[in-house]
Amino acid sequence: MRNIAIITGWTSSERPISLKSAETRQNYLEKLWYNVKKFIIPEDLDSLLKNINKIDLIIPIIHWIDGEDGKITALAELFKKPYFFSDYSVLNLTLNKYLTNLFVKKLNLKNIKLPRSILINNYKEIDLIPKYFKDKKIILKPNKGGSSINTIVCKVDDISANENNIKEILKSDELLVQEFIPIKKELSISIFWDYDKYPKIIWITEIKYNSEIFDYEAKYLWKSEEIHYLIKEYIEVYWWNLRDKIKNDILTIYKKLKIKTLWRIDIIVGKDDNIYFLEINTIPGFSQNSIYPQIASKYWWNLKNFFVYLLKCNKLWK
Repeated sequence: MRNIAIITGWTSSERPISLKSAETRQNYLEKLWYNVKKFIIPEDLDSLLKNINKIDLIIPIIHWIDGEDGKITALAELFKKPYFFSDYSVLNLTLNKYLTNLFVKKLNLKNIKLPRSILINNYKEIDLIPKYFKDKKIILKPNKGGSSINTIVCKVDDISANENNIKEILKSDELLVQEFIPIKKELSISIFWDYDKYPKIIWITEIKYNSEIFDYEAKYLWKSEEIHYLIKEYIEVYWWNLRDKIKNDILTIYKKLKIKTLWRIDIIVGKDDNIYFLEINTIPGFSQNSIYPQIASKYWWNLKNFFVYLLKCNKLWK
């Protein structure tokens, strides 16, 4: 029987999401008769290192720092163990939203634009914001954090009212400031790479919500409207055109980064009808309410089929 190690946990604010994502994967992999051991880091680090020679596949499920930054895949490479997701350099770059935006901007994509952004390293630099954005509405978010935790929308004139939130972000991260793009549609592009071919867009998800942005409560506490999946609407000209419009740009990003296994690109269609890049998620959440498992269960008919296919790609299915 093959031995699979799911590495999860850590101490960031996204630990609960990491644990939920790990639980979903463990449940389905055990149904496929694999020996699945979950290592919660840092508590189980010693046990992981003692047992690492017995492991056939490593699946890192740590969101944010010390997992999504590539440390776990670097550990897997050190011990010559196969693993899901991308290598250290890719994860380390894509975790950093600001650097990823700079990288994507350099690609000169044909149809995907980027919102204007600056990076704030300490509270003294807050005075730079009005110089870059003047009287515009802006989004303030952790540069490396995910799940929309501590993400704020405000006017430039109201920055001082968010002092406590900003200082909270700056305790453990940098502050990413971006122009607020009036949204016509917010979309998540689910992508799968099957190891021998180019990646393919498996689904475009339109996300509808009542709040001004798709925040933590909407994502994980189901306080949004229905998360609307567009498979039935692919017959409509709009969605075919959108997919055709972005697929070459997504292929360009892949060729430069070599992102592996499965990933998501979050974009918005602005009210000006331009397409704007938000971020790349190279270790998507896999909790019950996360987008990717719901997409996978539809595209592969159910999650069991998805995991069978995923393991076939890793040559672990027998």
